[in-house]
Amino acid sequence: PRVLGQFLLHAGVVHLTAAHRSEAEARWAQLGHIAENSRDPSLTCLENPTASGLLATLDGRLTDAAAIGRSAQRRGADMGLPAPGGLGLLDGSLQALLHLGFVGEAKEALTVVASLADVNSGGRLGASRALVMAHGDQHQQALQICDAVLAWNRDHDQLETMPIFTAGRLLEVAVRCGARAAAETLGRVLAPASAYLDGRSPTCPARHLGAAS
Repeated sequence: PRVLGQFLLHAGVVHLTAAHRSEAEARWAQLGHIAENSRDPSLTCLENPTASGLLATLDGRLTDAAAIGRSAQRRGADMGLPAPGGLGLLDGSLQALLHLGFVGEAKEALTVVASLADVNSGGRLGASRALVMAHGDQHQQALQICDAVLAWNRDHDQLETMPIFTAGRLLEVAVRCGARAAAETLGRVLAPASAYLDGRSPTCPARHLGAAS
């Protein structure tokens, strides 16, 4: 069930990225059914809350999205699996928490998953950490992380193929912190996808590109 649930989560993200919301909702409804029946801790703490939190965020139901993330984090802690719960909050509800002003909660979730190497490498959590710092007016720290993630991807010849989710969050960091060079680099990475809607980072690159110009 876990592998199928993970597939359904990411299949929904792909559909949502292509603006096929009904297909995404169908995949995530299947995910919810599997999570409920299997009671797999990963599905109940991470994959299913991620999907639910994303849909709530896209609908503008930020308070609901934040509640979904908090519930995932509590459930993970209660089950002795704090990292999956923290990831469920960060992947599905981070944007909602930040826009509601709950930067401290987002930082706490990052602390919970700090043992994961991905936080400080070229993966999505590094970008999430930078975004939290940017929203917390810790611009210098945010830019250091942004530069490190870009350097990691450049050193591994993955800059041009960086996941849209990662690049989108880093672009928001660059714009919020006034880092024009980083924004230009990320703008080139995102240029082929200027009209995208990434399910896990519901934001518009064109808006950030305009703000950075």
